[in-house]
Amino acid sequence: MIKSLFHKILLIVLIGIINSNSQSRTELDSLFNVFLYVKGIQSQILPDAPAVIDEEMKCGLNLVNTIRFNQESFSPEQQDLLKVLLQRPNATHSLITPSGKFKIHYNQTGQHSPGYNINLLAEALDSVYRFEIEFLGYDFPPGDSLYDPNGSYGGDNRYDVYVQNLSGLYGYTQFEVELQPGLRRYTSFMVIDNDFAGFYTTGINGARVTVAHEFHHAIQGGNYIFRSDDTYFYEITSTAMEEFVYDSINDYYAYMNDYFQSPSRAFPNNNGYNLAIWHIFLKDRYGFGIIKRQWELMPTNRALSAISKSIQEEGSVFEFELALFGLWSYFTNYRSVSGAYFEEARFYPSLSPTANPGFTPPSQSYTISGFPAANYFMRTFNPARGDTIVSIFGNGDFQKALGTSITTQSADYTLFFDTTSGDYKLGEFYSASFNPVENPYWRQAEIINNIPLTGDSIQIVKDITANVPAFPSPYRYNDQTRSGEFIKFPVELESNKEVDISIYSVSMDLVNTFQQVTKPHNLKEPFSNVYRQISVVKWDKPVNEKGENLASGVYIYVIKSGNEYTTGKFVIFNE
Repeated sequence: MIKSLFHKILLIVLIGIINSNSQSRTELDSLFNVFLYVKGIQSQILPDAPAVIDEEMKCGLNLVNTIRFNQESFSPEQQDLLKVLLQRPNATHSLITPSGKFKIHYNQTGQHSPGYNINLLAEALDSVYRFEIEFLGYDFPPGDSLYDPNGSYGGDNRYDVYVQNLSGLYGYTQFEVELQPGLRRYTSFMVIDNDFAGFYTTGINGARVTVAHEFHHAIQGGNYIFRSDDTYFYEITSTAMEEFVYDSINDYYAYMNDYFQSPSRAFPNNNGYNLAIWHIFLKDRYGFGIIKRQWELMPTNRALSAISKSIQEEGSVFEFELALFGLWSYFTNYRSVSGAYFEEARFYPSLSPTANPGFTPPSQSYTISGFPAANYFMRTFNPARGDTIVSIFGNGDFQKALGTSITTQSADYTLFFDTTSGDYKLGEFYSASFNPVENPYWRQAEIINNIPLTGDSIQIVKDITANVPAFPSPYRYNDQTRSGEFIKFPVELESNKEVDISIYSVSMDLVNTFQQVTKPHNLKEPFSNVYRQISVVKWDKPVNEKGENLASGVYIYVIKSGNEYTTGKFVIFNE
């Protein structure tokens, strides 16, 4: 097999699930031809549609299942062939892994025979099981024996893995039987390549990362939901899972250039393989649990909403994490800093800024035109001092990135060659002003001469809430000793500063909004008689916008002052 010819594969742009009313005949034919090539029925993909583009494709999840769920959209002749090609592959031999959880189906001879040791594949599958199920706590994908009266689904309830000669794909997970009508959860089986020749990672190591990748697809579509509109998110998770299970293999390096050369696309406009570092970033920030929480939210939320809500539950906001992710992404390759940011940053590509405008002292104004759910990287140079200033603008307006047409949004940014003219100071010689023209969901971080600025120079969420919680928390309505007492929220601002406060439920439904002025507060240090002064804002007896007491639960507060935000959590007991 000459699979190196497939490094740039013709991939259909799949937006939503294909149906006969919204897709042209040419687009359906193109999809069909890609599938024939993957299955080895034809020797090349026929370039017969304007809707196909050059893009790297690693996994056939979206390709195979879009065809699988939309066979009726194809011509009668195509449907006849698809009925055969979508069946489980034939195999002469099978092997049950030592754990008893998987059954591998393979041929000992012929074009589909494995080019690696099948026993090592069995060990790899059991390693994946131990990590993704026993360590991370995901449920095993639903078994297929209940839906299999004739034994055609593998013959038992073990998870079935088929080794086949695929053209250009590492593998795919094919969904089979829906557990309940409308649930969009399915039984599945996995197909992986038989030798991975011509890929970035070959042989048994290619098989190892592929089963780590595809098995999580089985978990995703079996335990949560399969939604074709969000398949980039499925690929982000599964590609990151390769790194989590097999840290030393690093197949995900092969796809990173696509992000680092074009880092300002909205999340849904990425293929997902190129953004595995997003989940590596979140894991390093919050642990593996935040990724699992996103999947728990997926059945009732689009992917970006699930991401945002999981971050809110951690006491942060999406736009802050997005800007911080941009900062981490910038410090890679020759810019990497030992012991900081991504652990493997020195092996990652170097990031190409979105724009490189000039700077003419004493000030320069710029219009930022960035996509929602994306970072915008601006690098400029001050010839008067020889300084390179990098500004990272994270646009967290994820709701505007959920449609089929994602357009840019504008913000105004002015850089001053002094420390007082702007709204906030940047290092020793600069200041800046930022005005989000179209939405308030922007955060920015600044870097001067490859040194990230801290303190007042970074216009992102303050970390004070990590050390000082809201108080009292929990707040109890029936506690007579606290009758009429405020809830106090700490904020890293000076006193007598007016701020806007928004209160949200953990599902990010707005509960109430109000304005308040920061007040000084003496906080006693734990286990001592030492006091330190902080600023707080106060909220009278908590009620919603209708004046009703809040239900028991966890709530999130967001305090806004100019371009600075502070977030945190508090608890209500309403017995």
